[in-house]
Formats: sequence, C-alpha cells, structure tokens
Amino acid sequence: MTDDRVDLAITGAHFWREETPRDLFVRDGRFVPSPSGGTAAAANTIDAGGRLCVAGFLEPHIHLDKAQINDDVRPNRSGTLDEAIEIIWARKRAYTVEEITARAIRTIRTAVAHGVTRFRSHVDVDSIGGLRPLEGVVEARERTRDIADIQIVAFPQEGIFKDKGTDDLMWQAMEAGADLVGGMPFNENSPADSARHIALAFEIAKHHDADIDMHVDETDDPDAKTLEILAEQTMEHGWHGRVTAGHTCALAGYEEDYANRVIGLVRDAGIHMIVNPATNLILQGRGDA
Repeated sequence: MTDDRVDLAITGAHFWREETPRDLFVRDGRFVPSPSGGTAAAANTIDAGGRLCVAGFLEPHIHLDKAQINDDVRPNRSGTLDEAIEIIWARKRAYTVEEITARAIRTIRTAVAHGVTRFRSHVDVDSIGGLRPLEGVVEARERTRDIADIQIVAFPQEGIFKDKGTDDLMWQAMEAGADLVGGMPFNENSPADSARHIALAFEIAKHHDADIDMHVDETDDPDAKTLEILAEQTMEHGWHGRVTAGHTCALAGYEEDYANRVIGLVRDAGIHMIVNPATNLILQGRGDA
C-alpha cells in the first residue's frame, strides 16, 4: 500500500479567473494531485482564506553581482548613469567572490519571499572584475537552486573591444556557467566597433546555442542606433525569438519615421523588449523636452 500522505495542504486558495476556491497539496517541495485522504492526509495545513494564488513572479532584468552595495559606495551626486558606472568601477575592484555570493543570496531570498521565483541576472564580465562576479553569482545560483530558477547573462558593460581582453573573457564566461550572451554595443569607440560587438555576441551565442540579452542604447543620445543593427543581425543569423533588448532609451529620442522603421525591424526579428523604468526614469531624461 503506497503512502498517500503529503507534507502540506493549502486550503481555500483563490485562483486567477476561477470563482470557486480549491485546495493545493505539496510533497517534497512540489505540488501534487489531491491525495485520497484529502486534507486529512497532510502533515501540515494552511488556510488561505480565499486569498489569491498565482504563479511565481519573474524578475527579467537584475544585476545580482551589484545588488546591495549601496552602503559601501559614495553617493551619486549627479544622479546620472555615467556617475553611477564610475562609482561601480571603484567598488568592483574590491570585489571578492565570497561577498558577491553572500549579497546575491540575500537578494534572491528577499525576492523569493515576495513571490519572485525566476530571475535573469546580468553579471559583469570585464577587465576590472574579471570573472569574479560570475563566479560569485554562479555559486549563489547553486546554493539557492531549491527555491529559485536563475539564468545568468555574461554582460560586457565596459564594452568588448573598448575594454581590452573582454572578448576572450566572454568566451570563458560561457564555459564558466553563464547561460546567455550579453552585450552593451553602444559602449564602444565607434559605430563599426558597435557592429563588431554585436557580431561577436552572435558568434559566441551560435557556438553555444545560447540566447542573447543585451543592454541596448541606454542613453538619451538619439544618435545611438545599435538597436537597428541588433535587429538586422538577428534576422541575418536566424536568431528570431532568441534575442532580448533591454533599456533601449534612445528610441524615445528618435525622429518618428526612423523610430517606426526600427520598431518594424524589431517586430520582424521577434526581439523581446525589456524596459527598465525603475532605473531609467531616475538616471536619464533630464535633458528631454
């Protein structure tokens, strides 16, 4: 006779778009069908009291390697992205793998307590921190695997060709535990290097059969036009539906005809868009009319 007991029964949970509450049952950390004994078969019972029950939330754009460093850095006097990045440089030089892991775990556990169960984290890969940020977040991912699903993006914030040696580090990052290839193509010394930046990301992604998630044109400058290049290369490489563009702030400053054309390319390429208002409404837009 099989043991039909469960660890937990949650009674009277209200499901989205359902009128009648129902019960949930958990065994070994997973939801299971109702046991033959119903709630009587549960070691513990929680009465949800008709409260809403939904799937876990997703955090599609976070930087776990930089989380919870506010107390350890000087204030951002200008409130701008440029100064924020300069502040990070100094803090990044002092990183250790152990403290990155500890900060990331605290952040993950806090988010899980608020209902977030899936994360996509960008992690800096550059000549300043090397692969230390990646090592720290990979360890945090392993130590929280029982409560969260975490994807790691290898993120070359300082550029790839602008920051000597980062091209090699990006390849190493994918071997060391990163899941997606990141990018920040506008942070290069020329439009030609921005295009090379994107091309290398696709080369690495295709080698590893990985998706791409880039910070794109995170600036007020309407001359930042790497979103167009990203869309064109996505179609050229047949990576439809496997590319994400984050921020894309310059899009707001484009002339309408050009903006419409780029939006059409993004649609045709099947690029996913992740806007970051909590960040960009604070750090940018001060000069906008």
